[in-house]
Amino acid sequence: MSFAFKENITLFYKVKRNNEEVGYYKMAFSQEQQKQIVSIEAEVIVKWLGVAFYRFEHQAREEWKDGKLILLDATTNDNGKDREVKATQIENKIQLIYNEKDPQYLDETLIPSSLWNINLVNQDSILDTVRGKIRKIKVINHGAENLLIGSHKIETNHYELTGEFNRNIWYDHNKNIVKVLAYFKDGSLIEIERQFIS
Repeated sequence: MSFAFKENITLFYKVKRNNEEVGYYKMAFSQEQQKQIVSIEAEVIVKWLGVAFYRFEHQAREEWKDGKLILLDATTNDNGKDREVKATQIENKIQLIYNEKDPQYLDETLIPSSLWNINLVNQDSILDTVRGKIRKIKVINHGAENLLIGSHKIETNHYELTGEFNRNIWYDHNKNIVKVLAYFKDGSLIEIERQFIS
């Protein structure tokens, strides 16, 4: 699949845990000096008896040029643990620095785990933008599926990522994410669903 600039658009998503709404996910796309800019924001708060016992806050900025990642700056509050992932294109490599540790140098074709770039379905590894690790993956193409999100019936393509980063992802005909589904270590089901203006 070729890389194409996305239009100026902001996509909003609802995050649910075991069918209970716990947060949001937002992606904003824009162009700047022949670069694709992607700004990402997420917040998840899980409560028990009205008391928050888990909080996740994530902000990231990606810059792309000629179909390649040239800059990633991601910060995360992972339930009180601060995480920072920085990636920069340097001489046909990606320099990756996690929490100011020694840099790693990676293949420039690497795609982040923000999942918006549908070209990830052709990859065998993905860059975890929270923990700064390379996750080995296998991709299964489940083909065309119709999803009902609220009152909206949407034609999608369904892909499943297995291996070290497990996700089910549904993309619409514009190659935008409609839904993401994952099971976390505690067995809870996490769903990220696109929000549409009725």
